[in-house]
Amino acid sequence: MIIVLVEIFFHLSYPEVSYSPRTLSTLSPGEYHYSLLKDNATVGDYTFRIYETGQFRGVKAYFSDSSTHIVYKNRTIDIDSYYVFDERLKPLEYKLNITLEGLLYTLLCNFSEGSVNASYKTQNESGVRDVELPKNTILLDINMVGHWDLFFKSFDMAPNRRYSFTAFVPQALDKVSMEIFVAAETKTIEIGGVKYDCKVVKGTEQNFVYYIYGGQVLRFEDLDQNVVMNLVK
Repeated sequence: MIIVLVEIFFHLSYPEVSYSPRTLSTLSPGEYHYSLLKDNATVGDYTFRIYETGQFRGVKAYFSDSSTHIVYKNRTIDIDSYYVFDERLKPLEYKLNITLEGLLYTLLCNFSEGSVNASYKTQNESGVRDVELPKNTILLDINMVGHWDLFFKSFDMAPNRRYSFTAFVPQALDKVSMEIFVAAETKTIEIGGVKYDCKVVKGTEQNFVYYIYGGQVLRFEDLDQNVVMNLVK
């Protein structure tokens, strides 16, 4: 009963705002490296790159990719992605390759107005899935920090606000309704011996926290899985 009352108080106290993107006018080419820790031990690294702008299917687009390398419990995972999106973070195309112990999983997502066509292939099966998408749907792979960093850059976040949005999650092959909460107070974190006073963004249903400084994600924490990703300067 107490938990229910706390949830009701939370939702009444902090206004909910529907996500509405603005033009990514300040987005510049760049490369961002993150260390990946599991249970306080380094298990891998993640790199996200925005490397050019140009025309894609008749619209101005940004081109990006990412690579993840993980060694955990004597198993090796490599994840490579390629992501194209427009000036308002509307996804246009997404490719994903996952290699786990030599086995390859591939995913290709082509976005059109109001839908996505996703085709996948594993060692044992393949298939195609079409998903209808509401307006302003973004693409978010839950553990891809670069996707979240782009999302945070695509609108103005005010403190003490809840923001609701719809995300297409590639590995789930489906859309998901999500919500984040922007804390009123900043929090100081330390990375590489340097302290940063960061904006704090939390999931209201998923148990994660993002720390943002100077418009850039510095740290991601998945509290359920005890996973931390820190920006490497």
